[in-house]
Parts: sequence; structure tokens; C-alpha cells
Amino acid sequence: MIYLDYASTTPMRTEAIDVYREVATSIYGNTHSLHDVGTTAHSLVEACKEKLAELINGDKNGVFFTSGGTEANECGIRALLASAQNGKHIITTKMEHASILHTCEDLEQEGYEVTYLAVEQSGRVCLDALKSAIREDTALFIFQHVNHEMGAVQPIEEIALLAEEHGIFVHCDVVQSFGKLPIDLKRWRVHSLSASSHKIYGPKGCGLLYLHPSISVYTQKGTLDTPSIAAFTTASELAYKEMDNTRIEHTQLREQLHTLLASHHLPVTVEGDDEVLPSIVGISVHWLQGQYIMLQCNRYNIAISTGSACQVGHQHPSYSMLALGKTADEAKQFVRVSFGRHTTKEHIEAFVNVLTRTCAELCDPYEKTLSPKTV
Repeated sequence: MIYLDYASTTPMRTEAIDVYREVATSIYGNTHSLHDVGTTAHSLVEACKEKLAELINGDKNGVFFTSGGTEANECGIRALLASAQNGKHIITTKMEHASILHTCEDLEQEGYEVTYLAVEQSGRVCLDALKSAIREDTALFIFQHVNHEMGAVQPIEEIALLAEEHGIFVHCDVVQSFGKLPIDLKRWRVHSLSASSHKIYGPKGCGLLYLHPSISVYTQKGTLDTPSIAAFTTASELAYKEMDNTRIEHTQLREQLHTLLASHHLPVTVEGDDEVLPSIVGISVHWLQGQYIMLQCNRYNIAISTGSACQVGHQHPSYSMLALGKTADEAKQFVRVSFGRHTTKEHIEAFVNVLTRTCAELCDPYEKTLSPKTV
């Protein structure tokens, strides 16, 4: 199987597996226990917190561990709102991950008002529009650093500076950018941040919540999964060590994909512009549902994503494409290709060949146009 869905999840890397196995068999104590086995585990977790804080230029006391990015998003958002003093108004976008959109829906039921900003065709927030949306009762900004469907990079530092001028908290979802782009909390000045282990070749079921130490309403609960935390930290260190080379490699793969799509004259639009995470490529295939393309690729042992949830055979339109102003039918034409450590030029060629073959099979030889195809 050619795997081109690394933005969804990644395989654990050998180094992380080795650390997981070692900690699971040798440092298995409960971190809350006072005996030597427990204190050894506690010391290991503290060392992991220190290392992770160092990677994002944060404070060790702000590092907490969760079951993943979804829990980190919800807990971070609610912790900030519990500390907010100036109202119940939230500003975000419809580009956010479903875990954030669902949390916002819940908050609206609880009496909060949410403003969903329109975004530019690049997928980025217009800072002037954000400034205009601020009210006296605005308590929180919620923005992801890198969009999970098209890879658009938000100007988080500028967003946080605007928030600071108005005394507004900022939650930032860095699930897609952690370990792939530099993150500097001292410069960004965001108040909470969420990341996920399984996006960077660590174990599933482990996430990072960073809360600024001034936010004192959150307490770590339950028995910590020490092996996963240690493996996550190992994967994070390696991701940061390899970051520059990885970004160069993924940029080359992205350029190759662009070139092949153009040379085959395929009826597609690559969403976004040059300010993207190079490993995430969002593609709209004109007249064809993304789910159909995904299933065709799967027939040829290539794994890609529609970038949206499919439930009981019904494909939901991409949130990001809808946020760009596309119709529901247009948003369903979206697929996502994402690269990882094992992606090669041959994998990109294989994907484009399948896409070309699929389009050719549906092309009317007289009209030279694609017939609509759904699943």
C-alpha cells in the first residue's frame, strides 16, 4: 500500500517503539505513588515535560498530557474561558478541526456567542476582518496554526499580538504543525496550545496541552500513560531534529506533484497558495466526488483522504472548502494528499497515474469533458 495520508495519522517510528517498550517494562510505576518505582516514573514524566517545553520555548509548568488533540483542544478552550473575565464572545473560523467546531457548538448551547470569520481564498484569516470583529465582550480567539485539509498557515504571531492589545485569550491548535514548523511560545504569546503524538510517529492516545502558567484552573487528572508520554517525547525530539531536512524533502515532493498535475492537464485545482505546510496538498477534482477518487486510489493500493468524514456511505462536504465559499457539491470534490517520512517520488507518480486513468475513464471522447461521478 502506498500511504499518502500522513496528515490523518502516522506509523510509530522504531525509536519511539523501543522507548515505549523499555518504559512499559522497566518504569511502570504510577507517577502518583510515593515509593521508588512511582517516583522514578514521576521523574521521567517531569523530564519529558521539560523537553517538550524546550521544543516550543515554553514553561515546563504549562505542559499537561491528554488522550490526544481533541481532548487538548476542548480542555484548553474551556480552561481559558473559565479564566476569562471580560465576556462570552469567541472568534474563530469554519476552517477549524471538527473537535473545535463541535466544542464551539456546545459552548453556544451554554450561552456563548461565536463569530465565525470568513477566510481569504488562501485559507488564511484577514487580520483587518479579525480586528473589526473584536467586541468589548470578546474573551477568546481560536485558530489552528496549520489547516488540516489544505495546509494553510495562519499568522499566529500577528493574531496573538492583536489579542494582547485587547486583553483576549488565544487558543492555538498546532496538531498539524508540531514537529514540522517552528513554534515559539515566547514570541507567539498564545495562552493554550494543543498537539498530538500520532501525527509525528508517536503512539496514538497521547496528546499535549500547553497552558500558560498564569491559567490555574486546569489540573492533570488520572494515571498518566508514562510509556506513551516517553515515546511521544522521543518522536518529538527526532521530528524537531529532522525538521529542516523534512521540509525541504516535502517541498520537492509538492513541486513534483504540481508539475505532474499540470503536465497531465488534469481538471483539478490545488487549493491555497505558497504559504502552506508543504506536506499537505488539498486538491479539488472538477466534476468528481472526492470519495470516488479516494475509492479508486484504494483499488490501486494508494491511501489518500477526502479530508472529511464519511458516515454510512454519505460524504460530508469539506469544512475548509465550505469556509472558502464553495458550494456543498464543490466541497465534495475535495481530496487531500499528505506526505511523510516514507513518501517517495515514485509514490507521487503512482497517485497521478491513477488520477489520470480515472479521469480518462470518465471522459466523453467526443465532448472531451468529464461526466459527473458520485458514489
